[in-house]
Amino acid sequence: MHRHWIFISLLLLPIHSIHAQTAPADTADNTGSAIESIPLEMSPGELRSTPGDRIAVTINLFSNGPTQVTDQRDLALLPGRNTVQIEGIPLQTDLTQLHWTLPEDRSLIRLRTNDDQLEAELFASEAGSRPLTLRYALPQLQWEVDYRLVMNDPANDSQAPQLLRFLTLINQTDQAFATPEVIINSPYGEWINLALSSTLAPNGQLRQPLGAPIDVSVTTQLVARGRADVIDVTSLRYPAEQRIAFNDIDLQWPAGAIEVAQELPDGRMAIARQSQLSAPNANGQAFTIIPSRSEVAVIRTLESIEQEGANEIELTWRLSVNNAESQPVTVRLEEQLDPRWVITKAAGDWQRTGGVIHREVSIDADNAKEFELSVRGPFNPPH
Repeated sequence: MHRHWIFISLLLLPIHSIHAQTAPADTADNTGSAIESIPLEMSPGELRSTPGDRIAVTINLFSNGPTQVTDQRDLALLPGRNTVQIEGIPLQTDLTQLHWTLPEDRSLIRLRTNDDQLEAELFASEAGSRPLTLRYALPQLQWEVDYRLVMNDPANDSQAPQLLRFLTLINQTDQAFATPEVIINSPYGEWINLALSSTLAPNGQLRQPLGAPIDVSVTTQLVARGRADVIDVTSLRYPAEQRIAFNDIDLQWPAGAIEVAQELPDGRMAIARQSQLSAPNANGQAFTIIPSRSEVAVIRTLESIEQEGANEIELTWRLSVNNAESQPVTVRLEEQLDPRWVITKAAGDWQRTGGVIHREVSIDADNAKEFELSVRGPFNPPH
């Protein structure tokens, strides 16, 4: 009789005391930290969840923070307690920062790592599938936006310059991301959804257009740039470049590389090598400078160097602007000048904007003009 009483007492022990260590760490908001140190017992019948079980994968891109990945998948379970190895998580992921969303039935007991392998322990009253959502930061998944400007395209009925945007994803991990949804979050609070139709391969790149081309307003100008506060006794020829200003533009995305395609007088489309497109300034203007196809150049010659006191010198330059085109042109001359330097003598109306002095020159076809420019300042200007 005494032996039967012991057996009944064991049956009457509280159920929660048997399963106390398997409760989720935090179910108040249905999310929690992914890592626990309690070891799981491995069994021969352990299950695996591969990238093929994914319902969806979303890549969130931020200009001021690391990329965030959301991995949604169905886990196929057997009745009872299941240990599932979660595959397809990049080795570069900091698993201590990984978070999960529990299934609605709270069947997920815990997640843990075992030799860099993520494991989920779940309980199923019957065979079937359970949803699991994983979220983690992935700084090794980088991105950039670049641009293409098409000008004077005869195929464009509107005749307006068009700007095309492209997104490049750079995957520096060991895992592929098949047809992910991409969400770009700009620093201005805007975002764009982009469903990729291709797979981002491990250690690979994927470039995708960002929406349709947009009509833009641009202003072009020939610019010849030099530096007036540095001694250079070599007579140098500087070809004019083309500065393109985008008017009232709202890029939303980070500044990046740009290539420019424009029709030449003979009807051919020329593509300039990539340069940088600046971010819009306070006036909503962005700029890029590309090599010019024009026959306009400036020859800069240092005429004299004079000592001015103990610590200053004066440099006198001769600027020869040559126009070999068959039509008149206007060129903007720009000379870098340290803020400590001043103009002592100059032909024409030179103006100063920050560390640059500039003026515009109009030249007839097949003609040239010469100017002198004298500047004075400390002997060792910063470079």
